[in-house]
Amino acid sequence: MPSRSVRNRALAAVGAFASAVALLTATAPTSSAAGGYPTCTFYKTISSGGLNVKVPSTAAPSGTTTCNLVLNPNSKSDDAAVKVLQTSLKTCEGYSYLDVDGAYGPQTFLAVEALQKKYKLGADGIYGPQTRKAMKHAGSLGHCGRV
Repeated sequence: MPSRSVRNRALAAVGAFASAVALLTATAPTSSAAGGYPTCTFYKTISSGGLNVKVPSTAAPSGTTTCNLVLNPNSKSDDAAVKVLQTSLKTCEGYSYLDVDGAYGPQTFLAVEALQKKYKLGADGIYGPQTRKAMKHAGSLGHCGRV
């Protein structure tokens, strides 16, 4: 029978491994978490309550807004869909610290996650159809509206 010290260290190692697996599972987007939607790559302008607001979409003007954006820490791009999302988060939802750089990095992920918590959605940090419906989007002259 192993000594108590060896058994305790083994249990601690198993616990640490289980914690790491749980953390990765909770933070890594899955295809089901992303809803299996196409990636938003552009934006389109939608009329909402007399305002024209910009919303991430798959293409303009005929693309669908039923798309998603996910954390991409390696992204250094100037993605139009991400810029539109970041502008709306910053201008309409109060995340003034957010850079509008077109990269869906940790800062954007955390802002989306906070927004999802604010509106009592599943907080996974993924911008998708439910988040689109709940949030306010930036329009002309600094006005904001929901779609």
